[in-house]
Amino acid sequence: MSVTLKSRYRTSCACLSLAPALALSLAAGNAAASGFQLREQGSAGQGSSFAGATSSARDLSTIYFNPAGLTHLSGHAAQANMSFVIPSAKFKNNGSTLAGTAVLGSNDGGDAGGLALVPSLYALYSHSNDLKFGLGINAPYGLKTDYKSGWQGRFHALKSELKTINVQPTVAYRISNWVSVGGGINIQKADATLTTAINNFAASSGTVTGEGYSELSGDDWAVGYTMGATIQPFSNTRLGIAYKSRIEHTLEGDVRFAGVGGLAADSRFANTKGSVKLTTPDMLSLGITYNITPAWAVMGEAAWTNWSLFDETRVKKANGSADTVNPENWEDTWFFAVGTNYQATDKLDLSFGVAFDEAPVPDGYRTPRIPDSNRVWASLGAGYAITDSINLTGAYTHIWTGKAPISKSSITTDVLRGKFDTSVDIVTLGLTARF
Repeated sequence: MSVTLKSRYRTSCACLSLAPALALSLAAGNAAASGFQLREQGSAGQGSSFAGATSSARDLSTIYFNPAGLTHLSGHAAQANMSFVIPSAKFKNNGSTLAGTAVLGSNDGGDAGGLALVPSLYALYSHSNDLKFGLGINAPYGLKTDYKSGWQGRFHALKSELKTINVQPTVAYRISNWVSVGGGINIQKADATLTTAINNFAASSGTVTGEGYSELSGDDWAVGYTMGATIQPFSNTRLGIAYKSRIEHTLEGDVRFAGVGGLAADSRFANTKGSVKLTTPDMLSLGITYNITPAWAVMGEAAWTNWSLFDETRVKKANGSADTVNPENWEDTWFFAVGTNYQATDKLDLSFGVAFDEAPVPDGYRTPRIPDSNRVWASLGAGYAITDSINLTGAYTHIWTGKAPISKSSITTDVLRGKFDTSVDIVTLGLTARF
């Protein structure tokens, strides 16, 4: 497991303290769910804002949400989904300031959002009616923010990008007519890039001025697990519970500097090996699906995410210089959703759902890398059986966000002050083939 952190810029004494701090922001990005989470893992669930995702087992994405749900599916099948996530994040300045010789300017960075593609693949092998094997490949965290060069917050962030891939082999077993259990191993890779402008006016030598540029990139593999159960006390009611473990990434690699001149003798500016711990949060979810009639179901979902694990970013350096520590103080969050699914004809089903998604980032710790705030979802979807063995599904979601004020100081004494206007649109398509 390794990460390489590369930098190419003119630097000052401010740069070393800033560059390692960025290393632990490798999980940052403008995700469609709160924090840097991607909930978009199945087209059928997307249409109901993932209400009942832990209990319904409407398609193979139950591998991700609750592996026990596989026992409620029959035969062998494969499914491919693609979500087109279109976030928008626009900054409005309100009194940002900068000390020193660098010029803050009036560039607001443009729209830091942009189209992101979130794929997911699933496969089901039915050994028997009671024993099922599955495989899921998806991207549970990521997306990006990307600002124009020269914008007012360039000393805090230019580009932040995270891509993840998660491979989950899964097994599920029906214990009785009303209880099923399942579990899987999550094998996860994280790959990220961060860039920022550097304000060099504060060099202790007084001879380095102007602005520089920093780029950091890294990747790592780590392992976690997921497990769940479904309980069906009545023929028309199913409950689901699922737990997804935290995954502890350790990013180990290089911290490099260029153009530091005589400051290279200072250990804080010397190229060195470094390590960063990054933990993706554990999650607990509960779902209920109730069939009012054989054709009409209503669903509910509640999911807790342990974002308070992200309390600080700490970079350790092999040359013995002091750790670089930045407080994050994220908070645990809840996601709530209600939705409905209606089988309109033998071939066509329709769905609708709404959700509330808490943001983990307190106002005082918001950064332009993650301009997050509470979110409200509204979704609609449809599925159509093209043949007895091939089904096509599609869904659309719009996400409204709350106010996202920011007042963030950097070590180079600039203050980014204003607010972000953000929103997200998601279009998801899925194709399932049964064999």
